[in-house]
Amino acid sequence: MAVVTDGSAVLGLGNVGPYAALPVMEGKAALFKRFAGIDAWPVCLDTQDPDASDVIICDDRGAVHQGRPGLTDSLRWVAERTNAGGYDGDLAGAVRGADVFIGVSAPNILTGDDVAAMAADAIVFALANPVPEVNPDAAGEHATVVATGRSDYPNQINNVLAFPGVFRGLLDAQSRAITDDMLVAAARALAGVVSPAELGPHYIIPSVFHPDVTPAVAAAVRDAAGGRPSAS
Repeated sequence: MAVVTDGSAVLGLGNVGPYAALPVMEGKAALFKRFAGIDAWPVCLDTQDPDASDVIICDDRGAVHQGRPGLTDSLRWVAERTNAGGYDGDLAGAVRGADVFIGVSAPNILTGDDVAAMAADAIVFALANPVPEVNPDAAGEHATVVATGRSDYPNQINNVLAFPGVFRGLLDAQSRAITDDMLVAAARALAGVVSPAELGPHYIIPSVFHPDVTPAVAAAVRDAAGGRPSAS
């Protein structure tokens, strides 16, 4: 397995380039081996120039909605399929009255007061790393469930919960594609590792060190791909 990066979005560090990214990618390779028995090698590319049509969108203009001037084709696709009410304000207004906030973007873009304006029993996934979109302590004063990408708070959402098992399952099934059905199966498998007796506001997802995580995800992905366990 190749672990490829251009160094533009290194976990917890940001755009540090390929040389500084190498130790992190080596760590990913070690995690593949430790959790899934997969041999992996880091490949750090010393370029950030795009080829034909991939676009990275950093939208600081507020809500994406139909009729917003200057929409790219990608944003127009999003606008046509979301925001049915045509909300055209900022993020703080968008979360007002909302049940769930999921952020994977930038630090400190919401406040505790913004979370307080959400619906009762709100869920906040503030996953920007190392500084979340909203202070977890402030969010926890108002939201019922708070998850971050950090290990020093409950409900750490870390990609190592998924990628070793996902790739183990893909390799076992000899699949050449990843489908939405596989990813949904992986998510349900992760959820199933937490028993109903264990489930609570501070434990909605298992630890990355839970021994059942990788086998459960791998089996779910393999089954969704229509494969069988490998002899190894």
